[in-house]
Amino acid sequence: MTSTRRWPGPLSKPQDWLRWSSAIAIASAVFLSVCVNVLSARFDRRWDATSDRRYTLSDVTRETLSAIHEPVVVYVLLSRADTIAPTVQQVLAGYTSLSRQLTLRWVDPDRDPGQFLATQAELGIAAGASKGDKSLSDSIIVITRGKGKSYVTTDDIAIVDPETGESELRLEQSLTRGLRQLNDTSRPLVCFTQGHRELNLNDEGPTGLSDWRARLRREPLELTTIDLGAGKQSELKRCQLVVVAAPDIPLSTWAQEQLRAHLLEFGSMLVLSNTIPDESGEIRSTGLDALVSPATVSIGRNVVVEQDESQRLPDGFGESFFARVSDHAVTRALNRGTVERSLRVLVSLAPTLSIADETLTRPLLTSTEKAIGVGNIGDYLNKTQKATAAVTTAAGKRLVLAVAAELRGNSQGGARRLIVAPASLVENRVMRLPALAGNRAFINGALTWLLARPVGVEIPSAHHASRQLNLSDADLTRLNRYVLLIMPATVAVFGLGVALARRQRRKSRLS
Repeated sequence: MTSTRRWPGPLSKPQDWLRWSSAIAIASAVFLSVCVNVLSARFDRRWDATSDRRYTLSDVTRETLSAIHEPVVVYVLLSRADTIAPTVQQVLAGYTSLSRQLTLRWVDPDRDPGQFLATQAELGIAAGASKGDKSLSDSIIVITRGKGKSYVTTDDIAIVDPETGESELRLEQSLTRGLRQLNDTSRPLVCFTQGHRELNLNDEGPTGLSDWRARLRREPLELTTIDLGAGKQSELKRCQLVVVAAPDIPLSTWAQEQLRAHLLEFGSMLVLSNTIPDESGEIRSTGLDALVSPATVSIGRNVVVEQDESQRLPDGFGESFFARVSDHAVTRALNRGTVERSLRVLVSLAPTLSIADETLTRPLLTSTEKAIGVGNIGDYLNKTQKATAAVTTAAGKRLVLAVAAELRGNSQGGARRLIVAPASLVENRVMRLPALAGNRAFINGALTWLLARPVGVEIPSAHHASRQLNLSDADLTRLNRYVLLIMPATVAVFGLGVALARRQRRKSRLS
């Protein structure tokens, strides 16, 4: 007696159930794919899988993007075949994912030269055109908001170390700085004093300030110089910030009175201290004590010599070393969570600072407990008996190198702030080294605190120039042929073979 198993319903064969279940699975997969694409378009999220987090945007950039409330167009005038193009594309994709106000327009000069020339003319980029000390013809990225424009050149996005020759990408820093310039329309006036052989903004030598001037010109600031050596009435009252950059001769009594009156009534001041040795090596007074006395600070007539081998540079006698950073609003940008990751600040030939009222004035940079203050460099280097008498120690405490003081407001209610720091922080020989990002972050933090507004964007780069894969148009054509024709054809042939094999197997079972 033979029994036949019957399947319920209209589907009387197992093959029918298998066919319908496969169709349902395919429909479900298509539905889920559509849902994933819709959600990804609605909620843009990016994950950085690189080991050095090269495409992860910093908190400074996120804060800048959140403050954009008007449409901003970013023009990229760069060939897709350029070695830096993939990195630019990925970084800008991170920007556009965080702000819906940003629109990206990429113009490739190789693929569309006509559109490239028209876009350059529209953006005011012509041969020989310049803005400040920047050549606009070298611009590869232009950020526009309304009529305002910010240009990013090839020199802005990469820094070359003169010692090693390695290039370090600074793309995010340049883009964020450009966005900040468009967001901030006010331009505070920063005045640099002259007349007492101060450090010169136009000096391109190792001890000049030309690199710092170039960085300041990228910010929404106005720079000017005021001569206090002629004894004429000055216009210091127009200045939101006055910078006294290491005078080489003592300030005159009249200049001291002018600067002191400005600090007490009108605005803030940045005093870059220095040391002036005479012919015998003894440190002379610079006349800066009268300026910093309202903050109960006195500048020592000596040079700090660091004796801790782990902090001082191998060259010299200990006059150049890495300072200890104290917690303050000025130095917050240097903190990276751990001591190993935090930025360090290099100082050189710094005098000691004494603070009488620590409730008014706070230290920013200090030495180690092993440092000493030398009053006569010649005697110290020659190890004479006078050297011991000219040495200043802090009895196991750290010597103070830089301070910040917040004085009471002026008659108009404006803040009056004072920072005293070594002039070596901003000299060209320091500002030109990519490795000394801590010095740049410190001076940016000082200006931000003195002006009570963000100044400078110092974002540490997580990587050097990355290795890229370059593909020509012929390579792209072969790649498209492989992806669109060869791969699908191979899969189709393989699937046909599998289907024929299954049909043959089914026939053999029935037989």
